[in-house]
Amino acid sequence: MKGRHLIPLLSIMLAVSVLPIRADDDYSDTTYWTNLCTSGNLTSAEKTSCQGFVDYMSSQSDSLSASIADIDSQKEQIAANIEEYAAKISDYQTQIDNLNAQINSLQTQIDDQQAQINEQEENEASLREKVNRQIVNAQPTMRLSTMVDILMGAKSFEDLIRVANGLSDITSYSHSLLVQLNNLIASLNDAKAQLQTSQGELKQKQDDVLAKQYEAQVIQQEYEQQQADLMAQRASIVSNIEDIQSQMKNISDALGQVTASDGWTWPVPGVKMTPGAGTWYYASGGKHYGEDFGYGVVYGQSYVVAAANGVVLYAHDAGCGYGHLGDYCPVVGGGNEILLLVSVNGSAYGVKYYHLLTGSFSVSTGQVVNAGDRLANVGSSGNSTGPHCHICVYYLGDASNFSYYAENWNGDMAMNTGWNSRTERICENGASAPCKVRPETIFGTGWE
Repeated sequence: MKGRHLIPLLSIMLAVSVLPIRADDDYSDTTYWTNLCTSGNLTSAEKTSCQGFVDYMSSQSDSLSASIADIDSQKEQIAANIEEYAAKISDYQTQIDNLNAQINSLQTQIDDQQAQINEQEENEASLREKVNRQIVNAQPTMRLSTMVDILMGAKSFEDLIRVANGLSDITSYSHSLLVQLNNLIASLNDAKAQLQTSQGELKQKQDDVLAKQYEAQVIQQEYEQQQADLMAQRASIVSNIEDIQSQMKNISDALGQVTASDGWTWPVPGVKMTPGAGTWYYASGGKHYGEDFGYGVVYGQSYVVAAANGVVLYAHDAGCGYGHLGDYCPVVGGGNEILLLVSVNGSAYGVKYYHLLTGSFSVSTGQVVNAGDRLANVGSSGNSTGPHCHICVYYLGDASNFSYYAENWNGDMAMNTGWNSRTERICENGASAPCKVRPETIFGTGWE
Protein backbone atom coordinates (compact mmCIF):
# COMPACT_ATOMS: atom_id res chain seq x y z
CA MET A 1 0.00 0.00 0.00
CA LYS A 2 1.30 3.47 -0.88
CA GLY A 3 3.33 5.18 1.86
CA ARG A 4 3.47 2.07 4.00
CA HIS A 5 6.64 0.18 4.73
CA LEU A 6 7.28 -2.98 6.62
CA ILE A 7 9.67 -2.26 9.48
CA PRO A 8 12.83 -4.35 9.63
CA LEU A 9 13.36 -6.34 12.77
CA LEU A 10 15.93 -4.97 15.18
CA SER A 11 17.35 -7.07 17.98
CA ILE A 12 20.16 -6.64 20.43
CA MET A 13 22.92 -9.06 19.47
CA LEU A 14 25.30 -9.72 22.30
CA ALA A 15 28.23 -12.10 21.93
CA VAL A 16 28.62 -12.66 25.63
CA SER A 17 27.10 -15.26 27.90
CA VAL A 18 24.23 -14.38 30.23
CA LEU A 19 25.59 -12.51 33.24
CA PRO A 20 23.79 -11.23 36.33
CA ILE A 21 22.58 -7.64 36.48
CA ARG A 22 25.24 -5.33 37.86
CA ALA A 23 24.08 -3.75 41.08
CA ASP A 24 25.65 -0.38 40.22
CA ASP A 25 23.75 0.02 36.92
CA ASP A 26 20.52 2.08 36.90
CA TYR A 27 18.34 0.93 34.00
CA SER A 28 15.42 3.30 34.63
CA ASP A 29 16.53 5.52 31.72
CA THR A 30 15.49 3.06 29.03
CA THR A 31 16.13 5.55 26.22
CA TYR A 32 19.78 5.85 27.18
CA TRP A 33 20.28 2.11 27.48
CA THR A 34 18.43 1.35 24.25
CA ASN A 35 20.61 3.82 22.34
CA LEU A 36 23.78 2.52 23.97
CA CYS A 37 23.07 -1.17 23.51
CA THR A 38 22.07 -0.79 19.84
CA SER A 39 25.24 1.10 18.96
CA GLY A 40 28.41 -0.60 17.76
CA ASN A 41 31.88 -0.98 19.26
CA LEU A 42 30.76 -1.75 22.81
CA THR A 43 33.40 -2.27 25.44
CA SER A 44 33.41 -5.43 27.50
CA ALA A 45 31.97 -3.54 30.45
CA GLU A 46 29.24 -2.01 28.27
CA LYS A 47 28.34 -5.42 26.88
CA THR A 48 28.00 -6.73 30.41
CA SER A 49 25.80 -3.77 31.34
CA CYS A 50 23.69 -4.24 28.20
CA GLN A 51 23.13 -7.87 29.10
CA GLY A 52 21.95 -6.61 32.45
CA PHE A 53 19.61 -4.21 30.65
CA VAL A 54 18.11 -7.09 28.69
CA ASP A 55 17.57 -9.02 31.92
CA TYR A 56 16.09 -5.91 33.51
CA MET A 57 13.55 -5.49 30.70
CA SER A 58 12.69 -9.17 30.98
CA SER A 59 12.08 -8.79 34.70
CA GLN A 60 9.79 -5.83 33.99
CA SER A 61 7.73 -8.00 31.67
CA ASP A 62 7.59 -10.76 34.27
CA SER A 63 6.41 -8.24 36.85
CA LEU A 64 3.66 -7.00 34.54
CA SER A 65 2.62 -10.57 33.78
CA ALA A 66 2.36 -11.29 37.50
CA SER A 67 0.27 -8.14 37.91
CA ILE A 68 -2.11 -9.33 35.22
CA ALA A 69 -2.50 -12.72 36.90
CA ASP A 70 -3.23 -11.04 40.24
CA ILE A 71 -5.72 -8.64 38.64
CA ASP A 72 -7.51 -11.50 36.89
CA SER A 73 -7.81 -13.36 40.20
CA GLN A 74 -9.28 -10.32 41.96
CA LYS A 75 -11.57 -9.66 39.02
CA GLU A 76 -13.10 -13.13 39.28
CA GLN A 77 -13.83 -12.68 42.99
CA ILE A 78 -15.34 -9.23 42.47
CA ALA A 79 -17.45 -10.52 39.58
CA ALA A 80 -18.81 -13.22 41.90
CA ASN A 81 -19.62 -10.57 44.52
CA ILE A 82 -21.41 -8.46 41.91
CA GLU A 83 -23.52 -11.45 40.90
CA GLU A 84 -24.32 -12.19 44.55
CA TYR A 85 -25.57 -8.66 45.21
CA ALA A 86 -27.40 -8.55 41.90
CA ALA A 87 -29.32 -11.64 43.08
CA LYS A 88 -30.07 -9.94 46.41
CA ILE A 89 -31.27 -6.80 44.67
CA SER A 90 -33.51 -8.89 42.43
CA ASP A 91 -34.93 -10.76 45.45
CA TYR A 92 -35.57 -7.48 47.27
CA GLN A 93 -37.32 -6.15 44.19
CA THR A 94 -39.57 -9.22 44.17
CA GLN A 95 -40.42 -8.61 47.84
CA ILE A 96 -41.08 -4.94 47.11
CA ASP A 97 -43.37 -5.82 44.22
CA ASN A 98 -45.30 -8.32 46.38
CA LEU A 99 -45.67 -5.83 49.22
CA ASN A 100 -46.74 -3.17 46.78
CA ALA A 101 -49.43 -5.51 45.42
CA GLN A 102 -50.69 -6.15 48.97
CA ILE A 103 -50.66 -2.43 49.73
CA ASN A 104 -52.65 -1.72 46.59
CA SER A 105 -55.13 -4.49 47.49
CA LEU A 106 -55.63 -3.00 50.95
CA GLN A 107 -56.05 0.43 49.42
CA THR A 108 -58.83 -0.97 47.24
CA GLN A 109 -60.52 -2.40 50.35
CA ILE A 110 -60.06 0.90 52.19
CA ASP A 111 -61.62 2.77 49.28
CA ASP A 112 -64.54 0.29 49.30
CA GLN A 113 -65.01 0.73 53.05
CA GLN A 114 -64.92 4.50 52.66
CA ALA A 115 -67.58 4.29 49.95
CA GLN A 116 -69.82 2.27 52.29
CA ILE A 117 -69.19 4.73 55.11
CA ASN A 118 -70.10 7.63 52.85
CA GLU A 119 -73.29 5.84 51.76
CA GLN A 120 -74.37 5.06 55.33
CA GLU A 121 -73.53 8.56 56.49
CA GLU A 122 -75.78 9.88 53.73
CA ASN A 123 -78.56 7.48 54.87
CA GLU A 124 -78.10 8.56 58.47
CA ALA A 125 -78.21 12.22 57.52
CA SER A 126 -81.32 11.66 55.40
CA LEU A 127 -83.12 9.80 58.21
CA ARG A 128 -82.11 12.39 60.78
CA GLU A 129 -83.39 15.12 58.48
CA LYS A 130 -86.70 13.21 58.05
CA VAL A 131 -87.17 12.83 61.81
CA ASN A 132 -86.33 16.49 62.32
CA ARG A 133 -88.91 17.48 59.73
CA GLN A 134 -91.53 15.29 61.45
CA ILE A 135 -90.78 16.98 64.73
CA VAL A 136 -90.87 20.44 63.17
CA ASN A 137 -94.12 19.69 61.33
CA ALA A 138 -95.72 18.34 64.47
CA GLN A 139 -94.78 21.31 66.64
CA PRO A 140 -97.51 23.79 65.45
CA THR A 141 -100.39 21.33 66.05
CA MET A 142 -99.09 18.79 68.51
CA ARG A 143 -100.21 20.62 71.64
CA LEU A 144 -101.28 19.03 74.87
CA SER A 145 -104.94 19.54 73.92
CA THR A 146 -104.36 17.74 70.64
CA MET A 147 -102.67 14.86 72.40
CA VAL A 148 -105.55 14.79 74.87
CA ASP A 149 -108.05 14.82 72.01
CA ILE A 150 -106.29 11.88 70.36
CA LEU A 151 -106.13 9.92 73.55
CA MET A 152 -109.64 10.86 74.69
CA GLY A 153 -110.98 9.83 71.28
CA ALA A 154 -110.35 6.24 72.23
CA LYS A 155 -113.57 4.28 72.61
CA SER A 156 -112.10 1.99 75.24
CA PHE A 157 -109.19 1.71 77.56
CA GLU A 158 -107.62 -0.80 75.21
CA ASP A 159 -107.85 1.76 72.38
CA LEU A 160 -106.28 4.34 74.67
CA ILE A 161 -103.31 2.07 75.37
CA ARG A 162 -102.97 1.13 71.66
CA VAL A 163 -102.96 4.79 70.53
CA ALA A 164 -100.47 5.82 73.17
CA ASN A 165 -98.16 2.90 72.30
CA GLY A 166 -98.44 3.73 68.59
CA LEU A 167 -97.19 7.25 69.13
CA SER A 168 -94.32 5.91 71.23
CA ASP A 169 -93.46 3.24 68.63
CA ILE A 170 -93.11 5.86 65.88
CA THR A 171 -90.55 7.80 67.92
CA SER A 172 -88.74 4.63 69.06
CA TYR A 173 -88.52 3.26 65.50
CA SER A 174 -86.88 6.43 64.18
CA HIS A 175 -84.47 6.43 67.10
CA SER A 176 -83.68 2.74 66.59
CA LEU A 177 -82.85 3.29 62.92
CA LEU A 178 -80.53 6.15 63.81
CA VAL A 179 -78.77 3.99 66.40
CA GLN A 180 -78.34 1.14 63.91
CA LEU A 181 -76.94 3.46 61.28
CA ASN A 182 -74.53 5.02 63.76
CA ASN A 183 -73.39 1.58 64.90
CA LEU A 184 -72.86 0.48 61.28
CA ILE A 185 -70.85 3.62 60.53
CA ALA A 186 -68.74 3.04 63.65
CA SER A 187 -68.16 -0.57 62.61
CA LEU A 188 -67.13 0.48 59.11
CA ASN A 189 -64.76 3.09 60.52
CA ASP A 190 -63.20 0.45 62.79
CA ALA A 191 -62.70 -1.87 59.80
CA LYS A 192 -61.19 0.99 57.81
CA ALA A 193 -58.83 1.82 60.69
CA GLN A 194 -57.69 -1.82 60.85
CA LEU A 195 -57.05 -1.85 57.11
CA GLN A 196 -55.10 1.40 57.37
CA THR A 197 -53.04 -0.07 60.21
CA SER A 198 -52.28 -3.17 58.14
CA GLN A 199 -51.43 -0.99 55.18
CA GLY A 200 -49.11 1.11 57.34
CA GLU A 201 -47.33 -2.03 58.56
CA LEU A 202 -46.89 -3.23 54.97
CA LYS A 203 -45.54 0.16 53.93
CA GLN A 204 -43.05 0.00 56.80
CA LYS A 205 -41.96 -3.46 55.65
CA GLN A 206 -41.64 -2.12 52.13
CA ASP A 207 -39.53 0.80 53.39
CA ASP A 208 -37.29 -1.68 55.25
CA VAL A 209 -36.85 -3.79 52.12
CA LEU A 210 -36.19 -0.68 50.04
CA ALA A 211 -33.49 0.31 52.51
CA LYS A 212 -31.91 -3.14 52.23
CA GLN A 213 -32.13 -2.97 48.45
CA TYR A 214 -30.48 0.45 48.42
CA GLU A 215 -27.70 -0.82 50.68
CA ALA A 216 -27.17 -3.79 48.35
CA GLN A 217 -27.10 -1.46 45.35
CA VAL A 218 -24.48 0.74 47.01
CA ILE A 219 -22.33 -2.31 47.76
CA GLN A 220 -22.82 -3.63 44.23
CA GLN A 221 -21.85 -0.26 42.77
CA GLU A 222 -18.70 -0.26 44.90
CA TYR A 223 -17.81 -3.72 43.60
CA GLU A 224 -18.54 -2.56 40.06
CA GLN A 225 -16.21 0.41 40.59
CA GLN A 226 -13.53 -1.93 41.88
CA GLN A 227 -14.11 -4.14 38.87
CA ALA A 228 -13.86 -1.15 36.53
CA ASP A 229 -10.61 -0.05 38.17
CA LEU A 230 -9.16 -3.55 37.89
CA MET A 231 -10.25 -3.86 34.30
CA ALA A 232 -8.70 -0.47 33.59
CA GLN A 233 -5.43 -1.65 35.12
CA ARG A 234 -5.71 -4.87 33.14
CA ALA A 235 -6.33 -2.95 29.94
CA SER A 236 -3.35 -0.71 30.55
CA ILE A 237 -1.09 -3.71 29.91
CA VAL A 238 -1.38 -5.38 26.53
CA SER A 239 -1.36 -9.14 26.47
CA ASN A 240 1.89 -9.67 24.57
CA ILE A 241 4.14 -7.91 27.08
CA GLU A 242 7.21 -9.94 26.16
CA ASP A 243 7.07 -8.61 22.58
CA ILE A 244 6.73 -4.95 23.48
CA GLN A 245 10.40 -4.10 23.66
CA SER A 246 11.33 -5.75 20.38
CA GLN A 247 8.30 -4.18 18.68
CA MET A 248 9.28 -0.76 19.98
CA LYS A 249 12.78 -1.19 18.60
CA ASN A 250 11.23 -2.01 15.24
CA ILE A 251 9.05 1.07 15.41
CA SER A 252 12.02 3.20 16.42
CA ASP A 253 13.80 2.28 13.20
CA ALA A 254 10.76 3.40 11.18
CA LEU A 255 10.36 6.80 12.81
CA GLY A 256 12.86 8.37 10.48
CA GLN A 257 10.51 7.57 7.60
CA VAL A 258 7.57 9.50 9.08
CA THR A 259 6.82 12.95 7.68
CA ALA A 260 4.69 15.19 9.89
CA SER A 261 1.17 15.94 8.64
CA ASP A 262 0.09 19.56 8.27
CA GLY A 263 -3.46 18.75 9.42
CA TRP A 264 -5.92 16.02 10.34
CA THR A 265 -7.77 13.59 8.07
CA TRP A 266 -11.39 12.54 8.74
CA PRO A 267 -10.93 9.07 10.32
CA VAL A 268 -14.15 7.33 9.16
CA PRO A 269 -15.04 8.29 5.57
CA GLY A 270 -18.74 8.88 4.98
CA VAL A 271 -19.67 8.45 8.64
CA LYS A 272 -20.74 11.09 11.18
CA MET A 273 -20.67 11.11 14.97
CA THR A 274 -23.47 9.14 16.60
CA PRO A 275 -25.86 11.72 18.16
CA GLY A 276 -25.53 11.74 21.94
CA ALA A 277 -22.28 9.72 21.91
CA GLY A 278 -19.65 12.41 22.25
CA THR A 279 -16.91 13.07 24.78
CA TRP A 280 -16.84 12.98 27.91
CA TYR A 281 -20.34 11.80 28.68
CA TYR A 282 -23.17 10.06 26.89
CA ALA A 283 -26.43 11.99 26.60
CA SER A 284 -27.71 9.64 29.35
CA GLY A 285 -24.94 10.83 31.69
CA GLY A 286 -22.61 7.81 31.62
CA LYS A 287 -18.85 8.25 31.25
CA HIS A 288 -17.59 8.17 27.65
CA TYR A 289 -13.90 8.76 26.93
CA GLY A 290 -14.07 9.23 23.17
CA GLU A 291 -16.17 10.04 20.12
CA ASP A 292 -18.39 7.40 18.50
CA PHE A 293 -18.57 7.44 14.70
CA GLY A 294 -21.67 5.44 13.86
CA TYR A 295 -24.16 7.51 11.88
CA GLY A 296 -24.14 6.27 8.29
CA VAL A 297 -22.09 3.12 8.90
CA VAL A 298 -22.62 0.27 6.45
CA TYR A 299 -21.60 -2.86 8.33
CA GLY A 300 -18.84 -4.73 6.52
CA GLN A 301 -18.17 -1.85 4.12
CA SER A 302 -17.43 1.30 6.12
CA TYR A 303 -13.78 1.58 7.14
CA VAL A 304 -11.35 3.67 9.17
CA VAL A 305 -8.22 5.43 7.93
CA ALA A 306 -5.09 6.90 9.47
CA ALA A 307 -5.95 10.35 10.81
CA ALA A 308 -2.38 11.54 10.15
CA ASN A 309 1.09 10.32 9.18
CA GLY A 310 2.65 8.00 11.72
CA VAL A 311 3.26 4.41 12.74
CA VAL A 312 1.04 1.64 14.04
CA LEU A 313 1.99 1.40 17.68
CA TYR A 314 -0.34 -1.53 18.28
CA ALA A 315 -2.72 -3.49 16.05
CA HIS A 316 -4.74 -6.20 17.75
CA ASP A 317 -7.25 -8.25 15.82
CA ALA A 318 -8.37 -10.35 18.79
CA GLY A 319 -10.97 -12.25 16.79
CA CYS A 320 -13.82 -10.57 18.67
CA GLY A 321 -17.08 -11.09 16.75
CA TYR A 322 -20.28 -9.06 16.76
CA GLY A 323 -20.50 -7.90 20.37
CA HIS A 324 -23.17 -6.66 22.73
CA LEU A 325 -23.55 -4.52 25.84
CA GLY A 326 -21.48 -6.22 28.54
CA ASP A 327 -19.20 -8.10 26.11
CA TYR A 328 -15.67 -7.55 27.44
CA CYS A 329 -13.83 -9.10 24.50
CA PRO A 330 -10.87 -9.17 24.47
CA VAL A 331 -10.42 -7.74 28.00
CA VAL A 332 -12.34 -4.52 28.65
CA GLY A 333 -14.73 -4.49 25.72
CA GLY A 334 -12.74 -2.46 23.20
CA GLY A 335 -12.99 -5.31 20.74
CA ASN A 336 -10.48 -5.41 17.90
CA GLU A 337 -8.37 -2.26 18.12
CA ILE A 338 -5.59 -0.18 16.57
CA LEU A 339 -3.40 2.46 18.24
CA LEU A 340 -1.47 4.91 16.05
CA LEU A 341 1.39 7.22 16.96
CA VAL A 342 1.13 10.24 14.65
CA SER A 343 2.80 13.59 14.09
CA VAL A 344 0.71 16.67 13.24
CA ASN A 345 1.93 20.26 13.00
CA GLY A 346 4.92 19.65 15.25
CA SER A 347 3.03 17.72 17.93
CA ALA A 348 2.85 14.01 18.70
CA TYR A 349 -0.50 12.29 19.28
CA GLY A 350 -1.87 8.86 19.96
CA VAL A 351 -5.06 7.92 18.06
CA LYS A 352 -6.96 4.81 19.14
CA TYR A 353 -9.67 3.00 17.12
CA TYR A 354 -12.05 0.57 18.92
CA HIS A 355 -14.69 -2.04 17.89
CA LEU A 356 -13.13 -2.88 14.50
CA LEU A 357 -14.25 -5.78 12.32
CA THR A 358 -12.24 -8.95 12.83
CA GLY A 359 -10.42 -10.20 9.74
CA SER A 360 -10.43 -6.77 8.10
CA PHE A 361 -7.09 -5.38 9.33
CA SER A 362 -4.87 -3.90 6.60
CA VAL A 363 -1.99 -2.97 8.93
CA SER A 364 0.10 -4.55 11.64
CA THR A 365 2.15 -3.35 14.60
CA GLY A 366 5.23 -1.41 13.53
CA GLN A 367 3.92 -0.37 10.12
CA VAL A 368 4.38 3.16 8.78
CA VAL A 369 1.16 4.77 7.56
CA ASN A 370 0.26 7.96 5.75
CA ALA A 371 -2.84 10.05 6.42
CA GLY A 372 -5.81 8.43 4.70
CA ASP A 373 -4.34 4.92 4.56
CA ARG A 374 -6.98 2.27 5.17
CA LEU A 375 -6.57 0.53 8.53
CA ALA A 376 -9.58 -1.79 8.98
CA ASN A 377 -13.36 -1.98 8.59
CA VAL A 378 -15.80 -0.54 11.11
CA GLY A 379 -17.29 -3.32 13.22
CA SER A 380 -19.29 -3.86 16.39
CA SER A 381 -16.85 -5.98 18.38
CA GLY A 382 -16.63 -6.00 22.17
CA ASN A 383 -18.85 -3.90 24.43
CA SER A 384 -20.90 -2.41 21.61
CA THR A 385 -24.59 -1.86 20.91
CA GLY A 386 -24.17 -1.59 17.15
CA PRO A 387 -21.70 -0.90 14.31
CA HIS A 388 -19.51 2.12 15.06
CA CYS A 389 -15.92 3.12 15.76
CA HIS A 390 -14.98 4.64 19.10
CA ILE A 391 -12.00 6.97 18.66
CA CYS A 392 -9.78 8.45 21.37
CA VAL A 393 -7.03 11.05 20.89
CA TYR A 394 -4.07 11.64 23.23
CA TYR A 395 -1.76 14.65 23.14
CA LEU A 396 1.80 13.52 23.84
CA GLY A 397 3.73 16.76 23.57
CA ASP A 398 6.22 18.16 21.11
CA ALA A 399 6.94 15.94 18.11
CA SER A 400 10.59 15.96 19.08
CA ASN A 401 9.51 13.34 21.63
CA PHE A 402 8.06 11.16 18.88
CA SER A 403 10.76 8.50 19.16
CA TYR A 404 10.54 8.54 22.95
CA TYR A 405 6.97 7.25 22.93
CA ALA A 406 7.79 4.58 20.39
CA GLU A 407 10.84 3.33 22.24
CA ASN A 408 9.42 3.54 25.73
CA TRP A 409 5.74 2.76 25.35
CA ASN A 410 4.83 0.41 28.20
CA GLY A 411 1.69 -1.06 26.69
CA ASP A 412 -0.68 1.45 28.33
CA MET A 413 -3.53 1.80 25.84
CA ALA A 414 -4.44 5.17 27.40
CA MET A 415 -0.94 6.51 26.74
CA ASN A 416 -0.37 7.18 30.46
CA THR A 417 -3.31 9.61 30.70
CA GLY A 418 -5.16 7.59 33.37
CA TRP A 419 -8.15 5.25 33.24
CA ASN A 420 -10.52 6.68 35.84
CA SER A 421 -11.67 9.95 37.41
CA ARG A 422 -8.98 9.77 40.10
CA THR A 423 -6.04 9.49 37.71
CA GLU A 424 -7.19 10.74 34.32
CA ARG A 425 -5.46 13.68 32.67
CA ILE A 426 -7.68 15.81 30.41
CA CYS A 427 -6.09 18.54 28.29
CA GLU A 428 -9.02 20.96 28.42
CA ASN A 429 -8.96 20.76 32.21
CA GLY A 430 -5.42 22.13 32.23
CA ALA A 431 -3.42 18.89 32.22
CA SER A 432 -0.09 18.92 30.41
CA ALA A 433 1.14 16.19 28.09
CA PRO A 434 0.31 13.38 28.08
CA CYS A 435 -3.41 14.16 28.28
CA LYS A 436 -6.73 13.19 26.71
CA VAL A 437 -8.03 15.37 23.87
CA ARG A 438 -11.71 15.81 23.04
CA PRO A 439 -11.80 14.33 19.49
CA GLU A 440 -14.61 16.70 18.48
CA THR A 441 -12.15 19.62 18.80
CA ILE A 442 -9.98 17.95 16.16
CA PHE A 443 -12.40 16.24 13.80
CA GLY A 444 -15.71 17.92 14.55
CA THR A 445 -18.86 15.77 14.45
CA GLY A 446 -19.74 15.74 10.75
CA TRP A 447 -22.98 17.57 11.52
CA GLU A 448 -21.50 21.04 11.18
